[in-house]
Amino acid sequence: MLDELPTQDPALLAATWSAAGLAVASLAGSLLYANRSFLDLFDLESDAVATHLNIRSASNARISAAALDAVVREGQEQQICISWPAAAGKTRELLCTISRVMRNGIPAYLVLTLQDATLAMTNLRQMYEQALQWSTAQRLIGAYSWRMNVDERQSDNRNAEIDWSPQFATWMADSTPPATLRDYLRLVAPEDRDGVVAAINGAMVSDIPYAIAYDLIDPAGVVHRMLGSGAVLADATAACGRRLVGIEVDTSRTQICDAHELLLNSLLGGIDAPIYVVDRKFHYLRFNPAHAHLMRATYGSQPHVGGSALEAVLDPAHRRRLANLLGRVFKGERMAEETEFAAGQEEPSQWFDFCFTPIRDRRHVITGAVAFGKDISVLKRAHHRQEHMNAELAHRVEQRTAELNVESRRFNTFLVSTAEYLLSLLPPQDEGPQEAHGKLGVDAGDLRERPGKAVTATTQVRLLAQDLLQLSSIDKEALRIETIDMDGLMREILQDLAGSLRGRNIVFDICRLPTIEADRALLRQVFRNLLSNAVRFSAAGMPVRIHVRADRIADELVWSVADNGVGFGMHDAEKVFAPFVRLHPELDATGTGLGLTIVKRAVERLNGRIWAESSPDKGATFHCTLNARREGRI
Repeated sequence: MLDELPTQDPALLAATWSAAGLAVASLAGSLLYANRSFLDLFDLESDAVATHLNIRSASNARISAAALDAVVREGQEQQICISWPAAAGKTRELLCTISRVMRNGIPAYLVLTLQDATLAMTNLRQMYEQALQWSTAQRLIGAYSWRMNVDERQSDNRNAEIDWSPQFATWMADSTPPATLRDYLRLVAPEDRDGVVAAINGAMVSDIPYAIAYDLIDPAGVVHRMLGSGAVLADATAACGRRLVGIEVDTSRTQICDAHELLLNSLLGGIDAPIYVVDRKFHYLRFNPAHAHLMRATYGSQPHVGGSALEAVLDPAHRRRLANLLGRVFKGERMAEETEFAAGQEEPSQWFDFCFTPIRDRRHVITGAVAFGKDISVLKRAHHRQEHMNAELAHRVEQRTAELNVESRRFNTFLVSTAEYLLSLLPPQDEGPQEAHGKLGVDAGDLRERPGKAVTATTQVRLLAQDLLQLSSIDKEALRIETIDMDGLMREILQDLAGSLRGRNIVFDICRLPTIEADRALLRQVFRNLLSNAVRFSAAGMPVRIHVRADRIADELVWSVADNGVGFGMHDAEKVFAPFVRLHPELDATGTGLGLTIVKRAVERLNGRIWAESSPDKGATFHCTLNARREGRI
C-alpha cells in the first residue's frame, strides 16, 4: 500500500500526518507515496489510488506527461489545476504543485503538493462571470472580455477562434474583431508581444490566472495602455472541456481607476502567497493580505501603503540583504532569495523562496519591483531532518569505526601476547635434549619426570583455553540486565572458592553491599577473579585479610577489593591488566595470566572503569565502577 512506504524512508515519515497533501513519484510518473491528506483530497483509499499519475478529473483532465517532463528536464516547478468530483454533485478544484528533487546532482524523484483551491477558484469564476455580464459597466470602463477553447493536444493554441464580447466591436470603432488569438496578438505592440504570449501560455500550462500590462495599437493607430488578465476554467460546453477567459481593460481612460483597483485587489487577495510591490525608494505601492500576515506574525509590524518595506523588517541582517537585493533589481536583474521567517521560540519557522522582478514603465524605465514568495517550509523542514539524520549517522559511523580500530589494536596485541606465551612453553627447535631438559627443570638423567611435566603442561593449556573462551564470550554474549543482590552473589562466589581455600588462614571482611542492575554472569567473573587474585598473591605463611566494600563517591558507586598481599609498584599499575603479565611468577605458577585481563574487559562491557592502587609488600586495592547498559550488546 502506498501509505506504508514512508517507513522505508525516514525523511518522508514526518510527512505522513502533514495537513498538506503530499506525494512522491518516480521520474517516470509512478506514484511511490501519498500521505493521508493527499488521499483525502481525492476522496480515495490508499489501495484504490492509481499507481501512475493519470488520475483523471471530472473534466477528463489529468497531470500531463508534458508537465512532468518539463519538471524533470528543466527543474521548472509546474502547477496544475484539477477539477475533481466531490459529494452532492459538486466539483472540488485542486491545485497541484510539482517540483523536482535532486540527489548528487541527478534528478531523483518528483514531489507533489496538493491544496484545495475550490473557494479561490469559485471566487475567480464569479468575478469573471460578473465581468462577462457587465455590458453597461464595460462600456463605461472601456473593458471587454473574450473566450477561447483550450486544446491540450495542440502545442500552439494561437490559431484557436476567439469569442469576443459585444463591447469589443464598439471599442474598436465597429471594426471586425480579430478571429483568432494570433490575429489579436498582431495588434499588441511588438516590444510587449512576447510578454503577452508568455503570460497566456503560462496560464494554459499551469492553470494559474495571469495579469499583464501592455500596449495595444488599434486599427486607427491609437496606442492604448491595456491591463490584461485571464484564467483557464473548466467548461462542459467547450469541445475540450476547458476555456481560456480573458478580460482586457483600457487603463488609458481615467474612469477605469476604481475598477482597475477592484480587479487587482481581487486577484491579489485570492492568492495565499505573499506578494508586495515597492518603488525605487523602497516604499510599499501595494501588498496582499498574505504578506501583511507574514510581517505581523514574524516581526509584529503592520505594513502600509507608502511606508518603508525595509523598516517593516526588524531583523538587521534580513534588512541588509533585502536592500541589496532590491538595489540589484532596480539595476535590471531578476533576483531570487530563500528567506527564513522566525515567528518566535514557540512557533515553527517558515521558509519562503522570494522572486524579485523589476517593473518598467512605457519607456522601459525601471520604476519599482514586485516580490512574489513561495512557501517552501515543508520541503525545508524535511531537508533539515534529512541533514540531521545524515549527521547523526555519520557520527555513529565515525564512533563505531574508532571503537573497531581500538578493538583491532587490542586483538592484535592479544594475539602477539598469546603466541609468545605459548612459545614460552616449548623449547627452541635448535636446542638438544640436554638444553630442553634443563629449561623445563628436568634432570637429563631422570626421564621419569616427563609424564608429570606433560600432564602439567596439558593442564595449563586446558586452563588457558578455558580463559580464552571466557574472554571471548564477554563481547559476544548479549547483556542480560537484572537486579542483583550483591551480598548473595558474594556468598555464592566464596562457596565456589571454598575448595581452594582449605588449610589457608584467610579472613574475608565483606561490608553490606547494595543491590545493582547489571549482567549477573559478568559480575560473577569480575569479583571471582578479583577475590581469587587476592588470595593467590598473599605472602606465604602470613594471615590473609581481604576487604570488599562499595562507597558512594560523587555521583558514582565505587566497588573495592583490597588485600594485604605482596602488592606491586604503581609503575606497574596498568601493566597488571595486560594478558600474560606475571609480576610475581613464583606465586602464580598455576595461573594463566588472563585473570585481570578478563576482569578489565568485563568491567568495560558494563560501561565501567577499573584501576589499581598498591605498593610493594603492602597489599593492593582494585577499584571499579559498574554502569550496566540496557540496550544490550555494545
